[in-house]
Amino acid sequence: MRDNLDTSSYERPKRERKSRINWWIVTKICLYIIILGVSVWGWNKIVNTGYGLAKNYVDTAIEQVRQENALNIQQLTDQMDQLSNEMTSLRDAVENTDETLSGSTNIQQDIEKDCKI
Repeated sequence: MRDNLDTSSYERPKRERKSRINWWIVTKICLYIIILGVSVWGWNKIVNTGYGLAKNYVDTAIEQVRQENALNIQQLTDQMDQLSNEMTSLRDAVENTDETLSGSTNIQQDIEKDCKI
């Protein structure tokens, strides 16, 4: 009888130990899964926030460049209009000078004719 009592007393703690070990392993696995999930979620938020901020910065920079380009194009258009007006006035001045020169040539010829007579 003693053997039976001794055997049963030894088996019971082993079973309790096994169930405690199994519970501890399951708890560790669950904690690791939760920590991993929170970490992935956190990194996802960080990456998405960084992407949003970078996209906003790039879009703002592009818009500023577009506005500067529009102003530069407007200034260049105004300068080209000014140059066109100046070229037109210069062309008119050259035409007037040409008429004056040809008129003075005729006057010179008339003076030479008068001198020869």
